[in-house]
Amino acid sequence: MSGALGAGSQLVIPPDIANRVAKALGETNADKTFAQVDAIAGGCIHPSARICTRSGSQVFLKWGPTPGRGGFGVEAASLAAISQTGGPRVPEVLAYEAGGPELRGWILLEFIESGLPTPRTPRLLGSGLARLHRRLDESRPGWEEDGFIGSLAQSNGADQATWPEFWQKKRLQPQWALAELYFDDETRLAWDRLIERIEPPLSVWEEDGLSLLHWGSLERKRAHRLGGRAGPRGSSGVSGTPRSRSRNDGALRWFQLRRDGAVPAGGPPSQRL
Repeated sequence: MSGALGAGSQLVIPPDIANRVAKALGETNADKTFAQVDAIAGGCIHPSARICTRSGSQVFLKWGPTPGRGGFGVEAASLAAISQTGGPRVPEVLAYEAGGPELRGWILLEFIESGLPTPRTPRLLGSGLARLHRRLDESRPGWEEDGFIGSLAQSNGADQATWPEFWQKKRLQPQWALAELYFDDETRLAWDRLIERIEPPLSVWEEDGLSLLHWGSLERKRAHRLGGRAGPRGSSGVSGTPRSRSRNDGALRWFQLRRDGAVPAGGPPSQRL
């Protein structure tokens, strides 16, 4: 994992997690294992740190702030799936505990030092992303495991046969259900009109096929292969995302439908909440 260190900030890892991580590194006592722990900037949900061990190695650790929220098992599987595509390098998963109702989860990764770009960097990144987003021999959108979008659980069930059905029932409608109370009646009616008209514009993407796609989340799934903002940005940014085109594409489609009178002014709901 590569990331920006906090401004010289030291970070205290919770003792229960620190001892389990030390054990994963082949030690029994965190005090004898960790020479230095530095906060890593960039995450908005999980604390994260670079650990310098007394043997001279460096690893990256991210953990759940509270018990009751899993997801690290899904992230570990996501990183494994992405690493097999031949795309941009992703950190190796060294160990993890998924977490549970009474146990905070964590994930321990290889620490990849940041480097400076060279004239070859854009071409290498572009070709790597192209390999990552190659079309898959898959017929249904979705994934074997559910995941998260931010701190919210997200269903990835592959029980919808088509891309429009999946995007509508697994992506748009769950988010709308959380946001609906914040909108007035006029906006709710506009949303109903949008849902009624959403299948034709989404159907044109069906022929693109499905591919593995990521943005900075803890879940992974296959996405229509022309979509997605993707690029390696450390462990928390190299896991999967909805099998969809990118949020930018979604916003563009929103404004196209608004132009046709299907939705109200003010931008997509995700930009107004």
